[in-house]
Amino acid sequence: MALFQAIPLRRAWYALVLLASLLPALALAPWLSDQAHHLLLDRAMLRELLAHQQLEMHIYLETKRLVSVLQNKSDPIAFLLQQGHQDARIRSLLSKIDAREKVINTTTIYDTAAHLLMSNREQGHVIAPIDRQSPAFVIAMHQRVFIGSPARLGDGHYEFVIAVPLIADGQTMGVMVSTININKFWRYIKSMLPKHEARTYLVDGRGTLLIHQEASRLQQGALLSDKAIVRALLAHKDWHRSDSYRGFEGEAVFGIGTHVRNLQWGLISEIPASSIISPIVSVLVTLILIVVVIHLLFGLGALLFSDRMLRPISNLAAVMQRAAGGDYHPQIPASR
Repeated sequence: MALFQAIPLRRAWYALVLLASLLPALALAPWLSDQAHHLLLDRAMLRELLAHQQLEMHIYLETKRLVSVLQNKSDPIAFLLQQGHQDARIRSLLSKIDAREKVINTTTIYDTAAHLLMSNREQGHVIAPIDRQSPAFVIAMHQRVFIGSPARLGDGHYEFVIAVPLIADGQTMGVMVSTININKFWRYIKSMLPKHEARTYLVDGRGTLLIHQEASRLQQGALLSDKAIVRALLAHKDWHRSDSYRGFEGEAVFGIGTHVRNLQWGLISEIPASSIISPIVSVLVTLILIVVVIHLLFGLGALLFSDRMLRPISNLAAVMQRAAGGDYHPQIPASR
């Protein structure tokens, strides 16, 4: 109690005002920083999720477009097969497919017994092995389109096949099979979208890496199913978690995993944790400084207001102290 009695009223009041100004800032800063951290992290993940949706949509639409191109050429080819002895004209149509679609490496025509009739292919590429038991042949013979899983063919490239039936007058005349170079396919898809910093991976239904990544320690064809995010995709579950994990390149990352409709592929984006945390820390520091400065300014304003209120009382106390010693001459200036 003696300590409090020894503190002048003005100093005690000033200390109380400053304490009342800073305590809310100190109490709110951790809560505000936690809320801002989650908000900024969610914004970064949402931005990546939107990029995924664009990628997934372009992959789906581009695949559908390739199917449409092959189906458009299948009708005249089926008609020519029905007429017989039209090899030159059929090869001309196959050449047009090759000239128009740079992602197609080979296009091959099979008869109803899975015998190869003719093929058009780029130099250095081989056709997909097809026989009567191949799903590409069996499904197409039932007048349905088949889109296969990517695989490494004899030319060393990862490719997937699209098989369409050749139908004339309701009768299946054969099957047309095209192999799609997935590296060219991926680069074309990426060229249509704005660039972003995240590393993006494409895996198949077995967790195999389908595309070649620049500046990556992973090779095309690497099995990535040891990662939880890949296993989630293999279980047909998207991955939208907001906690970090050890990524494919060995660093802490935040990840997004999305299924590609109808293809059983998986899209994975990994964002280095440092590229998200650094901006978040910068924003949090700025936010906390703003809160503290605002409360300090409020405290200073309160001090000035308190000083104006306490000055008449201090002057009165000084006059009374002198009067107690017998000096009655000082006067108090007028005050509101």
